[in-house]
Amino acid sequence: MEPIGNGLEKIVGSSLRRAPAGEGPVLAWPLACGSMVAARTRALDFSKGILRVEVIQMKVTEKDVAHVAALANLELTAEERARMVGDLNSILGNIEMLNELDTAKVEPMSQVSVCSKDGAMREDVLEGLRKSLPHQIAMANAPETDGTFFEVPKVIER
Repeated sequence: MEPIGNGLEKIVGSSLRRAPAGEGPVLAWPLACGSMVAARTRALDFSKGILRVEVIQMKVTEKDVAHVAALANLELTAEERARMVGDLNSILGNIEMLNELDTAKVEPMSQVSVCSKDGAMREDVLEGLRKSLPHQIAMANAPETDGTFFEVPKVIER
């Protein structure tokens, strides 16, 4: 007997092959990106090798903020969580306004900051603002060290 995944794979593959030219990636988007992403996005079209995807406006809930706070090991009060919900939804609203801009004639960029010819942002400064503490002195003042690195107690208990 064949595993169910293989049968589903064959059905999906057959359906995508029969799809009109250029529509295969649009139809495959929910399967390719997974259920969490598919629930918050929608594939619009596929042309010139580019799949255009729309992010469905999503609202951040207090449950979302509490979940991320727990992952970050943060203890937020109810007031702080409520403020975060408002702030994050405001940011998403601003991003939605930016998404409405017509960028069809804008060339894609991989680097948005202006750099010098060699890619450096500024000249390196050997000593910085002040002279650094020599490594041997730093290690000599450490409560615990292996001779090369500081040894510190574990602080995350997850």
